[in-house]
Amino acid sequence: MTRKPLSGVFLLFFCMQLFFQGCASSERLTATSAATTALQDTSFSVPDSAQTLSAKLLAISDSAATRKFHELFPDSLQQDSLLQNTADSLKTELGKTKKPKGALDSAIYYTARDSVIYDLTGKMVYLHGEGKIDYQEFKLQAPEIAIDMQKNELHAESAFDSTKFGLAIPVFQDDSGEYEAAKMTYNFKTKRGKITEVYTQIDDGYYKGEHIKRRETGELYVEGGRYTTCNHDPPHYWFYGAKMKIIPGDRVIARPLVLYVEGVPLFALPFMFFPSKSGQTSGIVIPSYGYDSQIGYNISEGGYYWYINDYMDWLNEGDISLKGSWRMRTRFRYAERYHLSGNISAEFQREFDNEEGDPGFEKVDGWNVEITHNQEFDPSAKAKINLKFASQNTTAYSLNTFDATDIISQQATSYASFTKTFAEGQRSLSLSYQRTQELDEKNLSESFSLSLYQGQFYPFKGRRSTGDKIWEKLAFTPSTSMSGSFNTTESSHTANWTATSNMKLSLQHTFSSAFQATFSQSINTTGRIKHTAPYSDVSGVKIAMPLSMQSTLFGNFNVNTSLTLNEYLVDRTVEKIFNEEDSTVTEVETRGLNKFYTYSLTTSVQTRLYGVLGTGILEGLLGLKALRHTLVPNLSYSYSPDFSRGTYGYYKSYIDEDGDEVRYSRFENSLYSPSSGESQTLGISLSNIFEAKVKSMDSTKAIDDPSREESTFQFLSLTASSGYNFAADSLNISQLKLSASTTTLSPYLTLSASATYDFYTYDKETGDKINKLYIKDTGSPLRLISASFNMSSTLKGEKSKSLQGSPQGSLPGAQSPLDSLNRNNQDESSSGLVPTDFNREFGRNTQFGMPWQMTLNMNFTIDESDPLEPAELDAQLSTSFRISPTTNWQLRTYVTYNFSDHKFNFPTIYINRDLHCWQMSFQWTPVGTYRSYYFKIGLKAPQLQDIEVEKRDQPVAIFE
Repeated sequence: MTRKPLSGVFLLFFCMQLFFQGCASSERLTATSAATTALQDTSFSVPDSAQTLSAKLLAISDSAATRKFHELFPDSLQQDSLLQNTADSLKTELGKTKKPKGALDSAIYYTARDSVIYDLTGKMVYLHGEGKIDYQEFKLQAPEIAIDMQKNELHAESAFDSTKFGLAIPVFQDDSGEYEAAKMTYNFKTKRGKITEVYTQIDDGYYKGEHIKRRETGELYVEGGRYTTCNHDPPHYWFYGAKMKIIPGDRVIARPLVLYVEGVPLFALPFMFFPSKSGQTSGIVIPSYGYDSQIGYNISEGGYYWYINDYMDWLNEGDISLKGSWRMRTRFRYAERYHLSGNISAEFQREFDNEEGDPGFEKVDGWNVEITHNQEFDPSAKAKINLKFASQNTTAYSLNTFDATDIISQQATSYASFTKTFAEGQRSLSLSYQRTQELDEKNLSESFSLSLYQGQFYPFKGRRSTGDKIWEKLAFTPSTSMSGSFNTTESSHTANWTATSNMKLSLQHTFSSAFQATFSQSINTTGRIKHTAPYSDVSGVKIAMPLSMQSTLFGNFNVNTSLTLNEYLVDRTVEKIFNEEDSTVTEVETRGLNKFYTYSLTTSVQTRLYGVLGTGILEGLLGLKALRHTLVPNLSYSYSPDFSRGTYGYYKSYIDEDGDEVRYSRFENSLYSPSSGESQTLGISLSNIFEAKVKSMDSTKAIDDPSREESTFQFLSLTASSGYNFAADSLNISQLKLSASTTTLSPYLTLSASATYDFYTYDKETGDKINKLYIKDTGSPLRLISASFNMSSTLKGEKSKSLQGSPQGSLPGAQSPLDSLNRNNQDESSSGLVPTDFNREFGRNTQFGMPWQMTLNMNFTIDESDPLEPAELDAQLSTSFRISPTTNWQLRTYVTYNFSDHKFNFPTIYINRDLHCWQMSFQWTPVGTYRSYYFKIGLKAPQLQDIEVEKRDQPVAIFE
């Protein structure tokens, strides 16, 4: 319980009682048992009558004072009423006392475990044994504390045993941080102090000094100071300065400065300053010095970083070489957590090959621009933008900054999208943009699309209606979209514009328990414009009106039927005239609106057949309870007439020089043209699904749920499809397509395969397929056309719980909103491509917590579409392996081998070593186009990341 301060009247009354008792002499008054008190300057402003008795008070011994105090006032320190009365008597005797000059602004609260000693003559207070002081933002804990109330100062010292070994040291805290010191002096009024042999942590940095003076602003002046970000004892490295000035939250200034690593001085500077806080801060970006086979000796990636605020920053950096080549790059980055983030970067590089005047002299300029923006306006509106623009001079791209993914794929891919939903998802707006630029060729393709979608609604249904009437069941579903695509090569440019509008009216009705049907009528209108430079535009409109029915018969058969009527509007027709004199064909194109009609009919029937097999003894041995085979047959029929018949008028003919009739379409130069030849195709497909039911225990499900103690999974899927065209005069049988997949052991093992076969043989001279069954020619029923096989596997060990979070030895620090844009916070496996030495961030913040992980992916394809040529085989094996043999080592390998070319593609080995406050990284690509190595060792602390040693060997002729 906290006791109230002893008032002047209480002291006076206490002194008078002791005086009349005739106690022995002493120099001090002691209050024991961890007394807790609040002092102010007015506590010592007692009346003269009390001052005259102070000499008598000081003649009382410690033991007698304590004994007589408890005899006269038993339990007095716990009685709030008595203290309150004595406080009131003080007011009555003294009236209003004035606050002395130089008094403190607030009370000083203190406590001690052993004793609190008051020296009223010297106006001193002594705290023994775990003394604590609390004054405004200042807090102190020390074994020995002396408070001088006249000077408003305190003195704190350490406690030692008989061998001079320190038992406890003073620890104090204010708004600038927490400090440990052997001795200290602090002034409450000026908020200045002097500290001896201090140790403290400020802004993720650890400081130690022989003598420190603290100013009221929080700045520290250190003699014989050491600074480090290593929390190991002793630290693995530190900076020593005979004189240091520490500005908390800003910087450290030292002169001279000496870097020690494991106690060994490595280098010294006469003057140095560096940031003392983690995170972003403005300053000079230290460049790297190196040699490149293309541009020679160079200084790279040096510049200035401007930390604008917690939401924006700006980087300007570049390279310069002794051969005259140079590069400049600027990047502006912004972020507001949970709302938006993005960056805008631009780069220009000029590279010289050989000296000016030499026969092989060449100057190459290259540039690239990248714009990214991600924003969530609200849960219903989101925008994503990632745009990349680059020059065609790919040899001038900087490997330090250009995306390694684009370099390997030789493509710069851009995209942008915006989505917005309305009315709780019933309406939506979508806008997208795609751009692909070939870096090694002058090929560029772009596309965009805009779509509006309205969910199904019932326009004839009243608000209070039950919806039982036939017209109230009519549902309306509108949608519209617009798209454009552009393709540019070195010799041509093509643009396509498409606009589509769809209106669908549907009616769902149940005729009986065995027959339900949905009838729908749609009108799909598509308009297209095609522009091919330097030719004129070609345009056309297609209006499709499908009338369809989706029904369920007898509860087991799904029957779908559709009759589609198409109307086409085109802007030109053509007529061909044969010239008998020179046997040439003259083509006459007529501009103007023309139209033609087509129609088609499709119907399909699908059902499911089941077969279940009990496993008997396997249930007890393996937990396998049953196997189920599901057969899904699907029959479809489609019909389309021959629109080249003369009755339609869509085709014309002429007689060539051999007297043969040549038929041609009047609309062959238009965007749309009617097909020739009748089609009556019966398609068939069989899907086989194999499932297993096994014993399991899912405690998340209800006790009465049958699936609580068992689970079902699909372990194999097989599909076969083919068809027969009754209207064709030859080659009636379609190709047989087979596919199989299994995900039983996913993600540990996933398998898939597909194959295409033909029933007909081929001409031995031309290789063309002929109307003769392959089985009659060779005895084998099927001829392989193509096949593919894919296998992927991922195996990994469990992540070490002790290493989850930040890497070992890393220091916690505040993270600004911009940190979310840092690539270091991303797992390199998520991008699909491993990081390379092209990025100066390589190797930082490596996760050592995964014991091991292995991924394997194998693709095998065979192509025999040309039977006269040998089969084309293509096989590729990609694998990656990561292992952390200890908590501080990690080894990673990435390799892709192409069996067709017998070459490795970008095989790379990565080695990372966590050195507590340092980190070592090594990357080696032994063979291939990107053959190189890169070694770096540097500090992990964000504010000291530029202190590193690196050695690299850049790839040579990377784009050849």
